[in-house]
Amino acid sequence: MIAASAVCVDNGEPTLERCVQSLRNQSVKVEVIIAAGPMTNMEVAKSIADKVVGPIDFIGLARLEGIKAAGSDFVLSCDSDSIYGEGYAQYALDDLQRFI
Repeated sequence: MIAASAVCVDNGEPTLERCVQSLRNQSVKVEVIIAAGPMTNMEVAKSIADKVVGPIDFIGLARLEGIKAAGSDFVLSCDSDSIYGEGYAQYALDDLQRFI
């Protein structure tokens, strides 16, 4: 079961693979969606993500398309130039579920 979908907006940043790996190392199952920008290496994106949308020219629009592609009730908005600690998704889910 997917606990959350993580949408990474990418425009060719060199840290994309490290970002996705940090999301794969979460303590809960995370679906990784890359919302690709025009400079994204699509071959790499498709090889490391569960889903890829784009390429899309505008970051905000790319993020929205990624959210629409999410397969879970909870969506984490992530940036490809960030590395996430292994408790990030669980902490975010716990925090979000307080408001349901």
